[in-house]
Amino acid sequence: MDKTNRFKMNYLYKKLVILVMLLASICNYTVAQENNAVAITKSNIKINIDGKSYYIHKVAPKETLYAISKAYTVVISAIEASNDSLKNGLKAGMELRIPVLSDNNSKNIVIDNSGKFILHKVEKKQTLYAISKIYDVSSENIQRVNPEIAEGLKEGMTIKIPQKEIKTIEPPVVPIIKDPKLTKQAIVDPANGIAVNLFLPFYLAQNDSIIHKETLAESDELFSKSIPGVEFLNGFQIACDSLIKLGIKVTLNVYDTPADSAASVSFFAKKQFNKADLWVGPFHSNAASSAAQAVKNTNALLVLPYSSPNKVLLGNENVLKITPSLPTGIENLSLQLIAKNKNTNFVLVHNALIKEKQIVDIIKRTFKSQSKSDSIKEIIYKTVGLKGFTNALSKTKNNMIVVASSDQAFVTDLFNKLKGLDDDYKIAVTGMDSWINYDNLDINMIQKMNLQITANSHINYSDSITNYFIKVYREKYQTEPGKYAFSGYDAAMYFIPLLANFGSNALEKMESTKKSCLSTSFNFKKTGVDSGFENQSIFILKYEDFELKKQ
Repeated sequence: MDKTNRFKMNYLYKKLVILVMLLASICNYTVAQENNAVAITKSNIKINIDGKSYYIHKVAPKETLYAISKAYTVVISAIEASNDSLKNGLKAGMELRIPVLSDNNSKNIVIDNSGKFILHKVEKKQTLYAISKIYDVSSENIQRVNPEIAEGLKEGMTIKIPQKEIKTIEPPVVPIIKDPKLTKQAIVDPANGIAVNLFLPFYLAQNDSIIHKETLAESDELFSKSIPGVEFLNGFQIACDSLIKLGIKVTLNVYDTPADSAASVSFFAKKQFNKADLWVGPFHSNAASSAAQAVKNTNALLVLPYSSPNKVLLGNENVLKITPSLPTGIENLSLQLIAKNKNTNFVLVHNALIKEKQIVDIIKRTFKSQSKSDSIKEIIYKTVGLKGFTNALSKTKNNMIVVASSDQAFVTDLFNKLKGLDDDYKIAVTGMDSWINYDNLDINMIQKMNLQITANSHINYSDSITNYFIKVYREKYQTEPGKYAFSGYDAAMYFIPLLANFGSNALEKMESTKKSCLSTSFNFKKTGVDSGFENQSIFILKYEDFELKKQ
């Protein structure tokens, strides 16, 4: 392994250790954990059916098939084969037949600490295909959890065999009669400090096998969906440290939060959450409506950091969305294009896909509202081709080509066909926010076409305050901050001072309190008389000197 790759591996391993330590501390100290493992009591009841012996195990609440298989040292596939009822999921109260293995067979099965993997010792000349057939697991799934076997199996090595997961079915959620809406009183008393609930996706159950390990191996992996929540918390904590030094009292409660809508209903109904002044999260739009319904019966503010449908704001002024909806973003982009491009020929290009037509309708409607409908030409590229597109360009005016598409193949093809047109026409291109992730566009063409794209967040790494944050983050967590860390920092630095400064008048001051933070600008607008607030801030980022810069 060369020096660069070895440095990369050491860096990633160090990052994993830090993140696992943080997850472990959350697991130990948070108030609410929905997925805590429960100790399995092994049954003494045995029955004999057709000459085979089985334990009869009654499933207790919160038990998982992983934990049960570990307690009885039986692979999950064997339990599943003995219980047809598991086809419909695992339920509390269910009686399972657990095959009784002989001492020799039991000793041959080794299950890791998480209960999710069988540890298999590779025998002489044993192939991956043969192993997959033994455990009824695909070769691909075995390779996925054992990246080290890419170079081949070796006799004596121990590999992990993923056990088949059986979905646990939760009891039906009983509708909860909500308390009547409270009369608006002081949302917060700044003298007593700001109490914050952070509802973040840590997926602690999926990380159980590494959280409780005393030492980590470089092959251990943190569940990838946990990283955004961990980074957001890291950034939020750094902001709280700064605010506390400024004299603002902050109490932070952190919760591992379900992503699906069914589990979130009962989760957010907990009365203990109502003691906080500020709720931040959840990340997932599926859980947002449950959180919004729960906060409606409190005097707290709910901040949704990422994309959620605007219907969560309807009739609920306690809810605030940081990420603008698609209609809001496209409308604001259109207004900025009109304001910044005088005497310009606008060419709106798309391929008539459903989402593209939605974007096109918003752009055309906005141009019409500004009496600019005559200055924009709509081109359906798959219908008219390059010739029709070229005919829409002006040789006397600047041409702003607005590509209303996130289809990477189409965008790449269009860019390639624009080569040479800039010799005869003055061209600039505006693209969608998803283009930030495209790495196959020719960098020289990007520069020549004066490409600009929309965004609702942007990190300026040349900024001194940004670099100070990175320095503090490195010192505190021994790793690099990702985009979610910046988002967490910005959310804390905007909303906590807002509550501390204005208390019960925070909502009234929302629209007038505009602020630019490290990656996010806040410019809230109320969406209706009794409805919540949506952030209107949209940037235009332009490539200058081969770097994206905020305009």
